[in-house]
Amino acid sequence: MPTVLLLDCSASLLRPADPADVSTTRQNVAQRGILHFLQVLENSQDFEPVCLMTMSSSSKVLVPFEDNPRTDHKKLRTALYDIELEDTANITEAMKSACNILREKYGVAAVGCQVVMVVDGAPSFAELRQLRDVVNHLPKSITFHIVAMGSEDELQRCSIYQTLAERSRGIFVSARVPQDTGGYKN
Repeated sequence: MPTVLLLDCSASLLRPADPADVSTTRQNVAQRGILHFLQVLENSQDFEPVCLMTMSSSSKVLVPFEDNPRTDHKKLRTALYDIELEDTANITEAMKSACNILREKYGVAAVGCQVVMVVDGAPSFAELRQLRDVVNHLPKSITFHIVAMGSEDELQRCSIYQTLAERSRGIFVSARVPQDTGGYKN
């Protein structure tokens, strides 16, 4: 199944994945998750075409679809570690861009295509309004799988991602990272 990996590259990914261990950032966790996804594809001998996009205030294609999926996977592994973190993520525009790339490559319907989106934290209130508007207008033929990582507070505001995944027959996974308690333990 042709896949667009859509990776948040906002500066918030520099935050520690666990405040008790500042050596591992949320970016490290996202990279490991994508590497695991690629390994699963490779172990199944199912070298499907994969494209890597990042999202910040604009979307960028780092590794486009190629004719040889084995090459895609090698380039993807390298590109994951060359990502520069930027400002905030414009998730709505990134989702539209991912759909457009799939439609250009695989036809207007893009049947059998998917977007795997890895995001850090909850959408802003402005982004939340835009996402609510766009959820009903995304192509029904493209499946969205969404991995959201954040503190418990952040993940409570991610229900729009779950709605999007469910409406497209996809999966929503929330990965809770420990919350910084300011040095105090409960």
